[in-house]
Amino acid sequence: MVVLMSNDGVIFTVEESAAARSQTINQMIEDGCSDGNIPLPNVDSKTLEMVIEYCTRHDKAERMAEGAEAKAAAEEYDAELMKVDVKTTLFNLMMAANYLNIDSLLKLTALAAGNAVKGKEPEEIRDTFGIINDLTPEEEDQIRKDNTWSYE
Repeated sequence: MVVLMSNDGVIFTVEESAAARSQTINQMIEDGCSDGNIPLPNVDSKTLEMVIEYCTRHDKAERMAEGAEAKAAAEEYDAELMKVDVKTTLFNLMMAANYLNIDSLLKLTALAAGNAVKGKEPEEIRDTFGIINDLTPEEEDQIRKDNTWSYE
């Protein structure tokens, strides 16, 4: 078992095989740096709980003998996991997946973010992610002129 500590001090005990899905954590385990618990200063407890659930489900699915059934269950879980608030939860999951180096979760969150903005205008995308527009109208017009191909 591996003990992980979120940036807000919450402790999680995780099976090593699930925790090792994170290349960052796996490297710490292999290097003997875990020293009883592994602090994760860039991940809050709510996000870490979701990451652990993701890693645990995928670890179990990978170890199950009925590969196709297990894979389908994991994909169904992934689809449900991505039904989260884009502005905060999805963003936090993406940042955690990147920090923890969990390639499959990073790809999943990137796909969900892409789907969240698919077909939207720049103003809608800014609203979706809570991005403040710091461009002047003149700068926006110039960008649109320089990139007409992307507005077709």
